[in-house]
Amino acid sequence: MSEETPQRDLDWYRSQWAELTDLLSASEPEAVVEEVRRLQGRVEALTTLRETLAEAGIDDPEQAAQMIENMTEQLEELYAERDRWGEPRFERTSEPEERGGDE
Repeated sequence: MSEETPQRDLDWYRSQWAELTDLLSASEPEAVVEEVRRLQGRVEALTTLRETLAEAGIDDPEQAAQMIENMTEQLEELYAERDRWGEPRFERTSEPEERGGDE
């Protein structure tokens, strides 16, 4: 350590380790590292999802949830109306195209 950086005492490091292991619910160094890596993966996935939402013009996940809820309500209303008129809820107009490696 440089002269400008105060050297921490062992008790401080032990208290920091104890707090970290409590927060991560892990007691062994390997488990701490594993949990930190898992959390990093979650952060990366959430960052990707947030970027995807931003590209769609949605700034906040609550806004996306509200949009989905609104669409669900609209679909339920549409299905109820179709049921009243005796129309099918879903009618397949063609068979789905197969995707695979035999092209």
